[in-house]
Amino acid sequence: MIVLKHVCGLLETNTILVGCEETKKAAVVDPGFKSISWILKQLNISNFELDSILLTHGHFDHIMDVFAIKKEFPDAKVSIHKEDRKLLEEPESTFFLKPKAVIPDVLLCGGETISLGKVQIQVIYTPGHTLGSVCYYIPEGKILFSGDTLFQGTIGRINGSEEMMWDSLRKLSDLPKDTRVIPGHGDETTIGEEKFLSNPQKFFS
Repeated sequence: MIVLKHVCGLLETNTILVGCEETKKAAVVDPGFKSISWILKQLNISNFELDSILLTHGHFDHIMDVFAIKKEFPDAKVSIHKEDRKLLEEPESTFFLKPKAVIPDVLLCGGETISLGKVQIQVIYTPGHTLGSVCYYIPEGKILFSGDTLFQGTIGRINGSEEMMWDSLRKLSDLPKDTRVIPGHGDETTIGEEKFLSNPQKFFS
């Protein structure tokens, strides 16, 4: 398995490419603004085939290049939680940037396992930052793509119910302490380093 990260756009979104080296199947997580050239380059270098586009949520900085990638790879399946579907299908303009609308191929509920060749990716439903936020966890290698739910030393902006966010963070606290966390922005961390996860409301209320 390979995991590559590229920082892109005004908000420095972490776009991630994950691939199964045995089957040469790859997925991109949260393709940010002008990430497509990097994605194409990495696929070419590694001789990977893009199988999936996985979205942690529907905010503009995480979906900017979905349309362009889908146009380049029409068979790649776009996955987003059903509660964030409208953000992808009817995106809003932010910072004078407006993603092009895309109809998702897969509507997630949470609890699914996505097969990427031999790599198994578990979908963890973590509402709070958006109603449809999810994290993607790969047990092999213990890697979590946390989107804007969890950052190094802090959490994403809460849009809606605080209790939803607290429940989501407590859910993440159950993962192995040495799980590598690649967030939607900023530096990596581990589950064990984020001591607040089991009692987040104490730190952020």
